[in-house]
Amino acid sequence: MSSYSYGIDFFSDELLETEVQKVLIKARGKSEPNPYKNVIDPYAALLEAAALNTELTSWVDLELSRQENKRLTNAIGDFHQTLLGNLPGWESTGSSGGLIDLKHEQPFGTRQTPVLAEVKNKYNTMNSGSAADVFTRFQKYLSIPEYKHYTCYLVQVIQKSVHDDVPWVISQRGKQENIRLISAAKVYELSTGDKSSFPKLFSAVRQILEIKHGMTFDAEDLNVLQRILNGAPSFRA
Repeated sequence: MSSYSYGIDFFSDELLETEVQKVLIKARGKSEPNPYKNVIDPYAALLEAAALNTELTSWVDLELSRQENKRLTNAIGDFHQTLLGNLPGWESTGSSGGLIDLKHEQPFGTRQTPVLAEVKNKYNTMNSGSAADVFTRFQKYLSIPEYKHYTCYLVQVIQKSVHDDVPWVISQRGKQENIRLISAAKVYELSTGDKSSFPKLFSAVRQILEIKHGMTFDAEDLNVLQRILNGAPSFRA
């Protein structure tokens, strides 16, 4: 029987603990990262070291940190896709699910239609070219008879300002009511019926890190964390 010990009733303890553990394992990697495994711009290495007034050996440590952060970012993306796919009515296509991350076969959102969705961690994850590619992909899906009555959503986990269930408008593309932008927080709210479900999820993850992984927070840590949360509108309960 599933248990629910972290203040939320839409994800079990087992699911949350497993997905948090996956992020940590992926972020840490199986071996020592190699800063030379990809082509490095020699100009960037030389000039950044000069700009930071540091030796190239120290710059290598910075490059290692960037690679580790890339692994973490990818792992967090998988984490959000998996959890969104476990919300009532939602299904994750997984890492090999093709061009769409999530499906919702029942009426959802403003238009009350089935949904295809792509998840992005942050509002600035995509440049204009990448955004145009996703928009075009949505248009192609909606031209398929099977999906012509669907709505395509770009789901943003972290937004700079709130854009919830509105047409997604990008440069040099006309507005389409069936291609929309929504926050992950709104998806959680609409799927669970709880307006505070998204910040509650963050609290649950923090509890898991404390209880299962020994993470601690002193007063200064808590102050920093609160400032981070204050800057992210979706995390305000």
